[in-house]
Formats: sequence, C-alpha cells, structure tokens
Amino acid sequence: MVRRMGSVLVSVFFVALILGIHGFVYRLLVANQLLVIREVVVEGNHYLLEEEILHLTGLRPGMGIFDFSWDVVISRLTNRAYIRWAEGERVLPWRVKIKIEENLPVGVVVIGTNAFFIDREGNLMVSARAPQVPRIDVSYPLVLEKGRIQDEWLLSVVKYLGKLTNLERVERISLERKTGAHVWLRSMPTDIWVGHEVLNEEVWERIFALEQEITEKKLTFKTINLHKENAIGYQ
Repeated sequence: MVRRMGSVLVSVFFVALILGIHGFVYRLLVANQLLVIREVVVEGNHYLLEEEILHLTGLRPGMGIFDFSWDVVISRLTNRAYIRWAEGERVLPWRVKIKIEENLPVGVVVIGTNAFFIDREGNLMVSARAPQVPRIDVSYPLVLEKGRIQDEWLLSVVKYLGKLTNLERVERISLERKTGAHVWLRSMPTDIWVGHEVLNEEVWERIFALEQEITEKKLTFKTINLHKENAIGYQ
C-alpha cells in the first residue's frame, strides 16, 4: 500500500513538474512576444504592391500565431485571378513568409479616368507597380465580370501582347470602334494604323519590321497605314 502510494506521488510530482515547465515556457514566450506575429515577409511580388498582398492575406503584426489558418490565407491569395500560385510558412516563431507567383501584366487599360493593369487573360490588377508595359486606351464602354474584361477585341489584344518577347518596345495602343486599332512604338512618334485586323504575331512582326526599316533609314512619318502595299501612309 505504501509502495503504491509512493508511485502515485511520484507520478503526480512529475505531472506537476511537466505542467510547471510548460507554464514557464509559455510565460517566457508571451513575455518575449514569441507567440505573436512581429513581421510578415512577402516574396515574389514583382508588380503587385506588398500592401495589397498583406490586405488579401489578413495577416498583420500583433496577430497571434494560432489565430489564423494557412489554408485560408493561401486560398485568399489564389482566389485572385492575377495570383497564379502562393505558399506560406513560419520561418521564426514571430516571423511568417508569404511567397507568390504573379500573372504578369501586359498593359495598362485606360477607361475614361480609370486605369488598370491587365494580364494576358484579361484579368485586372487593381493595385500594382508601374511595369514597362504599353498603355491601352479604349474609347468605348467595357463589361467587367469578376475582375475580368469581357470584350473579345481587347482580350485578343492582350493575349498576343502576352506572347511578345519585346513588349517594352510598345508604348501605346488605342482601340476605337470606328477606325480600329492604332499602335505607337517607343522608338518613334508614328501612328501605325492597323484597323480592325487582329493584332496577332504576323501583324506584330510587320510592325517591328517597319520600325527597323524606318529607324535605320532615319525616316519620319506622322501616320503609317499597315494595309497599304508599302505600308507607308502620309507624312
């Protein structure tokens, strides 16, 4: 009986010791603010603003490390069409890291007084840094659905812009219902009139070939008609 009582007391002692150690460690972590987020690091955002990403995640300094779910945080990011992939991890007890992969913008769509970055699928990026992408002026109303442009003409334009390896050479594109598409390159102030022809790979090859010929010969044109046989309109 005495031996059994002794073993019980020893068990109680060790349980109390373990609880005491856990309590001490917990108080130590709390005292050193190791159970709250003090820093959120964002990686992979070449165009999206860090503030926009943090807003989407809901993470902020001062939040408890057990007060959020990584599954929820990641789904908030990947539910945005302009974020292709995301992951999160806690690299230190008080520091968390967010990594993302973006759908890169191919243009800045200007509609009235509003401007939005747009990717090759027609998704709008509301808040982003200014990349070296062309401005796209649209002279007619556009339909938006869940942050994506629902206009076949504009969608075809950004689709082929996304395939260009020299996108930085395109300065501006204007889409007008009556006259069609107009293109300006950064190397020259010439209005290249494309009309309602689809701006596909073949058309862009013709445009860049004209650019090379004009710059090499040091010619100056106000307007070029891409449909003329020699592609030269009038000065």
